[in-house]
Amino acid sequence: MGGTLVLEIPARAWLYALGVGHSGLDGVPDAALNYLRTFDYVWLQGVWQTGKLGVELDRGLPERRAVYDQVLPGWTEDDVVGSPYAIYDYRVAAELGGDDALKRFRERLHPTRLLLDFVPNHMARDCPWPERFFLHSMDGAEALPPVTETATRHWQNLQQGELERFQERHHQRLAGRDPYCGPWPDTAQLNYREPALRQHQCQVLCRIADMADGIRADMAMMVLNDVFEWSWRDAAAVETAGPAPDNKEFWEEAIAAVRQRRPDFLFLAEVYWDYEERLQALGFDATYDKKLYDLLHQRHLDRLRGYLRERSAEFHARCVHFVENHDEPRAASHFGDVRVANAAAALSFLLPGIRLEFWGQSEGRRARLDVHLRRAAAEPERSVSSAQTGFYDRLHRILMLPILRKGRFVYSDQGPMQHWRIITWNWYLDNRAPGDCDAIRHLHIAANYSDEAVHYQHAYPCDLLNPDATNLCELSPWTVRVLCEQKVSASS
Repeated sequence: MGGTLVLEIPARAWLYALGVGHSGLDGVPDAALNYLRTFDYVWLQGVWQTGKLGVELDRGLPERRAVYDQVLPGWTEDDVVGSPYAIYDYRVAAELGGDDALKRFRERLHPTRLLLDFVPNHMARDCPWPERFFLHSMDGAEALPPVTETATRHWQNLQQGELERFQERHHQRLAGRDPYCGPWPDTAQLNYREPALRQHQCQVLCRIADMADGIRADMAMMVLNDVFEWSWRDAAAVETAGPAPDNKEFWEEAIAAVRQRRPDFLFLAEVYWDYEERLQALGFDATYDKKLYDLLHQRHLDRLRGYLRERSAEFHARCVHFVENHDEPRAASHFGDVRVANAAAALSFLLPGIRLEFWGQSEGRRARLDVHLRRAAAEPERSVSSAQTGFYDRLHRILMLPILRKGRFVYSDQGPMQHWRIITWNWYLDNRAPGDCDAIRHLHIAANYSDEAVHYQHAYPCDLLNPDATNLCELSPWTVRVLCEQKVSASS
């Protein structure tokens, strides 16, 4: 998977920004698709049908409303579209045009491939799946959040008696959570002790494999057998009162089932808590590299350099590198300065592995998009500059070079030997394909990921990422150089 470039697009917010929300996916203009085709994969986030109850909860719960007030002053109830991770059913949402519209969108997107969400841990609170698929409260206590005065008037938007029927049938469902976060009131926790659920989830994944070219598995480690038991063994759940069954890992079964139909189907895992290599061993093509993201934000050079040195090239190649996504703040805001954010992006994307970019990242957007909303706060026009988009244009062209897609990565101590602020590594293209006769065979990456300028002595004549730089041995603060032995430009 070395060199794959993925763009994450929040479907509802993207359609709203394009002004075609009423037309669904069929309304996407050709010009917007042309940009998407510059990526290997597009992760179209949030296409599945959400439940009515979840949307009403998201509109009515005081804690949610307080967040909206903070991130989107002046928001309206129409802006609250519900969490894409409280899925009612794995059917494309009607407002997006349904399954047929997604099929047409995928055909128009070609040759870029399509990634979709899979949320293994939970479903929407009002999901119509059989009750045996869910965990339930042992004491029969009401599992819905208290009906506050604010929420009551929003729940009245439901059909007459619909809420009462839900409470009668499903009120004992436990809300989804992980050992550290939650519960999430718009979700219902799935029961991975239930063989019928595991079989059903395998069928869901096989169906998605007929609709797309890969999945991003949300919180993939949550359904590992030991993590599930760790999360729920002490909870008041009827289904976890007895000893844990001796099950095979769900992912091992599910990935094998999908690969029988689609050997090329891409499995990406959102994963934390040091479960990355374990999920890779179970069949995931690549796993989130949250540790690298955190180290880049912390700006601790010794730890960052140690992490890059100690991890094998094979591990880096099976990681998903990012500086922002829908779960994280905007990089231009979170890293404190667009120069730092760009340096972090270049450092992470110039490693082997999958490079994940979020919608609006290349424009330097700062306003965070809450997953429950269809829009973020307006950006000042001055916040999106031609210099910023030009940086990402050059970075994208570099990332398409054969050497960065199928070359060999080698960490180097050449930079640190000259100055402790410098981080360096090399790329080599050893075996060139027939079409790569003129391809670059060696790149030297040199980064000054710090707030002070340093001097780095070398003989390379060209910097592909900073083509206008005159003194390539001077590394200004937050500078990443892509040094080449050949005198070429990034556009070539």
